[in-house]
Amino acid sequence: MTMLKKLLLVIFAAVGLAGLAQAQNSSQKTSYLALEVNTGRVLWSSNAEQVRPISSLSQVATALVTLDWIQRRGISLDQSITVPMAVQSIKKTNPLNLRPGDRIKLRDAVFSTVLAADSASAYTLAHYVGADLTLRAGGGDPIQLFVAQMNKLAQSIGMVRTAFVGPHGLDVGGRRSESCAVDMALLGMYAMQNDVFPFIARQKSRQIAVETPAGIQEHIVNNTNPLIGVDGIDGIKTANSLAAGPCALITATRQPVKRTNASGVSGIYNQRLIIVILGMPDAGQSNRFSFAKQLVSDGWREWDAWQRAGESYADSKDFLRFPPKPGHTTGNRQPQPNTQQQPAQTQPAPAGVSSDFAY
Repeated sequence: MTMLKKLLLVIFAAVGLAGLAQAQNSSQKTSYLALEVNTGRVLWSSNAEQVRPISSLSQVATALVTLDWIQRRGISLDQSITVPMAVQSIKKTNPLNLRPGDRIKLRDAVFSTVLAADSASAYTLAHYVGADLTLRAGGGDPIQLFVAQMNKLAQSIGMVRTAFVGPHGLDVGGRRSESCAVDMALLGMYAMQNDVFPFIARQKSRQIAVETPAGIQEHIVNNTNPLIGVDGIDGIKTANSLAAGPCALITATRQPVKRTNASGVSGIYNQRLIIVILGMPDAGQSNRFSFAKQLVSDGWREWDAWQRAGESYADSKDFLRFPPKPGHTTGNRQPQPNTQQQPAQTQPAPAGVSSDFAY
């Protein structure tokens, strides 16, 4: 039985005949991928290199560029920033009802962006960071400079089929941000290596304060991912639009284990999956989440089977890793164990941002 048929049967069990018929009719339009982060071992995939709109999944890159910039500049996440005038033109996904001149902490703007697909907060972050980039560049448009950093981040981690056009996932001048499942998996791997992002992504909700002319307005934003806390799922983000369809970037973790890999190296291994689903048929907004849960379950089963079979690294096409840093070659060296009780980082991230914040 093929992998796709197996997964479709799972969908049948979850949503019945109508849901199965919809999934079968649209199966070739869906892209998905499951991999284990420590080794980069691809466990399941279909249409994983197909370029397609990604809607607000692009806000993951917005949050990461912001967090990288904050770290480089040594700025506090408690710094308050001003909502720019252009936010008034954003008609969709403004759960905090941000208006020009309002003030919000960097921390809260990142939370709302990641948890609630908040386009207004994403734009506010981009404008604030972009203004600093404009000063250092001696001119330019803040949003364009910020989006350029998003694309530089993508290039630095091997996202060769990705093009961001805005910080919020909305259309810009008739263009859409586009990527593929392979590239979004790389972005997810990079996100989970950040010192702050994993904590943000695993929250079910967040209380946020906005300073307005009428006083402090308190809001509760809820995570759009209902799977948080289920089966070890602790991130990352969901998205949905007419062009992109329902999408999900999911990560799940299990307890670290002591094991010996194929090269005879023993140690404590963290275990983490990344799941990407782009354009999933979604009857009643449930299919992608049932599908994601099944990919987590099947991913762990395939991961365990690969270990029992001896962990072959012979076929490089079965692995997804960051590109080597300049001057560094990985050769045929197999991944070494991660001996720390922390999120998996056996694949080193690209070098940090330079003084001009270019990845």
